[in-house]
Amino acid sequence: MVRSPAVSVVIATRNRSLFLTQTLRSVFSQRDVTFEVIVIDDYSTDDTLELLAAFKDPRLRVIRTERPSGAAVARNLGTEKAIGRWIAFLDDDDLWAPHKLARQLETLNDAGRSWAYSGAVFINQVGQIRGGTPPPSPDEVVMLLPRYNPIPAASSNMIVAAELIAEAGPFDRGLAHMTEWDMWLRIAARGGLPACDVAPSVAYRMHGGNFSVRPGGVRNEVRKMQIRYPTVESTRIYRHMSRLAIESGRWLDGLRLLWSAVRGGPVPYTFSDFKEDGRMVLTAATTAAARRLGRDMQRRERRRHDRLLRADPNRAYKDAARVWLKRTYPAA
Repeated sequence: MVRSPAVSVVIATRNRSLFLTQTLRSVFSQRDVTFEVIVIDDYSTDDTLELLAAFKDPRLRVIRTERPSGAAVARNLGTEKAIGRWIAFLDDDDLWAPHKLARQLETLNDAGRSWAYSGAVFINQVGQIRGGTPPPSPDEVVMLLPRYNPIPAASSNMIVAAELIAEAGPFDRGLAHMTEWDMWLRIAARGGLPACDVAPSVAYRMHGGNFSVRPGGVRNEVRKMQIRYPTVESTRIYRHMSRLAIESGRWLDGLRLLWSAVRGGPVPYTFSDFKEDGRMVLTAATTAAARRLGRDMQRRERRRHDRLLRADPNRAYKDAARVWLKRTYPAA
């Protein structure tokens, strides 16, 4: 008798074959849990279909849309087709530790909760860790969610009971950048406190291709969210989106979003914010200039990496992620 999977993993993808292989390997490396993998190919025009056909694992199902529809539509389609009791979302360029799903299920069972998240780190294109701190507590998440999205690594972090998703309703296809945040707010309103596995079990990959955003679109969605949730802190959201854009090489978008933060909102832009954002912009500008001048970027990156490592108060936390990243994805 075939066992029903405990978890349905939903991956929405479009033209990301460069990273999708590693992402799928991180799923099929999951230990001590039964699962299925549903990949929604959102009408890719690269070699995604050929790549997926090379995976001969019976746990993989591939569904292709008839036209590009966006991540929200793709995730909703995957959720509709899921048969697991739990649904876990994963972006097509991120990585999971081999224990990610099993630890989350254990945490959910111990706490008696219906949704959970883990710790996360941020990596660059070659797998070097560029950021990450221990996640906020469940109490903090519920308190902060109406103001901004405090859950690290976006949708790649979440596992939710299928019945809770059905109760909360689908991802809002009218939102492109904040559809996950909107969903977590609806889930929190119905599911109460989440469970949390503090281990850094998710690696969120930063690269130019994962931040295709227009500042005008972000501002429009912030206004939509402020209508739905009057407690939204627009200044913090703009600063966060600005940092993602600049660190992904989208300078113009990043600076425009930073200007939106400076212009202010319910929570004003402070001098402390200015110093922190200034250091971020200066570091990114120095790195970009060195690259244009043809300097040895690998050597520079190693020096920066070593310098940050020595001064990092969260070094032990990141080291825990380095263990599984190097062991499982040495060429990440």
